[in-house]
Amino acid sequence: MIPKKAHYIILPLFILAVNACDGAVTHAPSSDISIGLAGGWNMSAIHYGDSPYSNGPFGPFDKPVHHMNAGLSVVYRHAGRWGIQTGLRWRRSGGKSETLTGTGETGDILGSFWFVQDTRLVEIPLLLHYYPVSGNLQPFVFAGTSYGFVRHATESLVSDYSDPHEFSGDILPEMNDHYACLEFGLGLRLPVTGRLSAGAEASFLYGLTNQIKHPENDAVRKMREGRVSVTLDYRLFGL
Repeated sequence: MIPKKAHYIILPLFILAVNACDGAVTHAPSSDISIGLAGGWNMSAIHYGDSPYSNGPFGPFDKPVHHMNAGLSVVYRHAGRWGIQTGLRWRRSGGKSETLTGTGETGDILGSFWFVQDTRLVEIPLLLHYYPVSGNLQPFVFAGTSYGFVRHATESLVSDYSDPHEFSGDILPEMNDHYACLEFGLGLRLPVTGRLSAGAEASFLYGLTNQIKHPENDAVRKMREGRVSVTLDYRLFGL
């Protein structure tokens, strides 16, 4: 049997608990759709298979290069916890060889030179978002895949002593014009106004498709890339 005085404690606590649950249901985040802009910096290199034929005549291009990325996104967020993102992104990627020393006919050192692979791509991501906590500051993790199309690909000889300093050749006919990769990372969103929010994302892309269109002797080249972006999102409407 509950002591009589305990009712004065239990009853207010019960009323507070009911009100809290009712508030949680009433104010639970609704589903919404937002569109966004993103842009930032990426660092990429090329991963080679075990076959020595993977390197090609000028590789391996396994040293990182730094480029830019930009894109448009559409995010559907369901009840505050889960979301799905797609969109259209442009990025520049590639890799470079180790730095070599150039010498003249008499053996005197002229300077340094290296080889660079430069690719430019358009991709369509499909990513699953998870938001572990709710509030003004919204951290989240994401994972999924991206499917893209190679629009430009060159291999170049770059030096710090010749004039001109760069000699390029088109390698697009030798490359797969499409690719797939896994993508995973983490991000942060912070509301700016009622509908506008700003944020940042960091992700890693793990290439699945061999760059070489017609590989011989088990030659394999696949892209690896890290990316950091800033984002600006506008919520269109809730559902």
